[in-house]
Amino acid sequence: MKKVLLSIFICVLIITGCTNKFSKKEERIYGLEGVTLSLNSFSNTEASLTLKNESEHTLYYGEEYFIQENQNNEWIDLELLNENIVHPILHILKPNNDFAINMKWEQVYGTLKNGKYRLVKSVALDEKLKENYYITCEFEIAE
Repeated sequence: MKKVLLSIFICVLIITGCTNKFSKKEERIYGLEGVTLSLNSFSNTEASLTLKNESEHTLYYGEEYFIQENQNNEWIDLELLNENIVHPILHILKPNNDFAINMKWEQVYGTLKNGKYRLVKSVALDEKLKENYYITCEFEIAE
C-alpha cells in the first residue's frame, strides 16, 4: 500500500513539473479541527516541530512547507532564494498520533531577520492531496 501511495505521489509531482505547489493565487484553507503544529525549538535558520492529529481523520502530507512573515498585520509568503527541493515522500498520520518534523530553511529562505513569522504545512484528507488544509505555527525572531 505504501508503495502504491508513494508511486501516486511521485506521478503527481512529475505531472505538475515539480513546481512550488504553494502558489500565491491558490485559495488556502487554514486550520483543520483537531490538527495542530507546535513548535519545540527554533532559530533563524531551522525549527523542530510536532504535527499532532487529534482528529478522526487520517492525514496525508509531504515534505514541503513554506514560511510567511507578518507585515502590517498581514501574512505574506517569503520569497524563495532557491526552489524548495523536497523529497517526494508521502507521510501518513493516523488519528491520535503525532510526528516530529525538523525543518532547515537556510538554503531555501536564508537566515530570517527579526520579525514575526509562521511556518505553514499542508495536509490532506486523501492520498491524492486534492484539497489541502494549511496548519500553521507562529514564532518570533528577536536577536
